[in-house]
Amino acid sequence: MGVEFLNEWFSNLLAAVLPAVKSALGLNYIQVSLLFTILEGTDVLSDGIFGVLGDLWSRRVLITAGTIVAGLGLVCMGIAPGYVVLLLGVTLHGLAGGPFVGLSQASLMDASPGKHDSMMAWWTIIGDIGFLVTPL
Repeated sequence: MGVEFLNEWFSNLLAAVLPAVKSALGLNYIQVSLLFTILEGTDVLSDGIFGVLGDLWSRRVLITAGTIVAGLGLVCMGIAPGYVVLLLGVTLHGLAGGPFVGLSQASLMDASPGKHDSMMAWWTIIGDIGFLVTPL
């Protein structure tokens, strides 16, 4: 369940530091808006694709690869000297959402037969805590 905490924390970190990033990189509002559109759009796209692939291939491999890609995305965002590298990092992080988060959630449900309701409740609560601590 730590995956959901980290995902919410990292995904919302960009919003918390956005004024500093906008100023440091000299971004306009269209560029800033595109960052969020790409982050959420690639996440939605990857959820569907990796949801299907997770039933066909090893979830463990896909989750591991997604975790690595999410990390690379965060590194790109952290060291971005300009907009293109920042956009690459956001794209990688968004694409990693399907295997990193979606398949972890599916695996949790498979590992908890008969407890789906309570596991989903905990998943949501932990994700919300990750969201809430982002600005801290």
